[in-house]
Amino acid sequence: PVVDRIKATRAIRQNELESSCRVAIVAMTAHAMDSYRQQCMDAGMDGFLTKPIDAKLLLAEIERLAPHPSESAFDRAATMTRLGDDEELLVEAAGAFIVEARDILDEVSRAVSASDPLALRHAAHSLKGSAAIFGADKLVATASWVEEMGRDERVAEADDAVRFLHDEVQRLIGELLPLVRQAS
Repeated sequence: PVVDRIKATRAIRQNELESSCRVAIVAMTAHAMDSYRQQCMDAGMDGFLTKPIDAKLLLAEIERLAPHPSESAFDRAATMTRLGDDEELLVEAAGAFIVEARDILDEVSRAVSASDPLALRHAAHSLKGSAAIFGADKLVATASWVEEMGRDERVAEADDAVRFLHDEVQRLIGELLPLVRQAS
């Protein structure tokens, strides 16, 4: 109580310089302004959640920060089964997803900016379907969550969920891009 979260984070990060351990630090605050979020991140925090805390967001943040070194963004074996073991089709689907996902993420961002729950729901649903082809379970679950926020007209609460969505899309794109480049 005598040290604010920024000073506490800086002190923890300073102490970590002398050890091989890194502590995950997530701000949980009522301050939702981007400038405060940036102060927290600049201090060395790993995440930022606004109050009231949504249990799904908190669990997703914990999952994001937990070490998963060998976890893949997609299930290649299941994807190949879905695609009839057609390697060319995999490359084609991966290329299409990379282009489509970026456009859909733009739609999601526009929907949040415009406070448009219907557009948010439709964009998230479209992304969920595209990701399902690849067995990208975390992305599918995150897109479902964003879709639910649109359905429940909770667009104002969607910022953190949309950030998770962006992270998961980028993770999947990062694994699909080498397949597309290799085939070129």
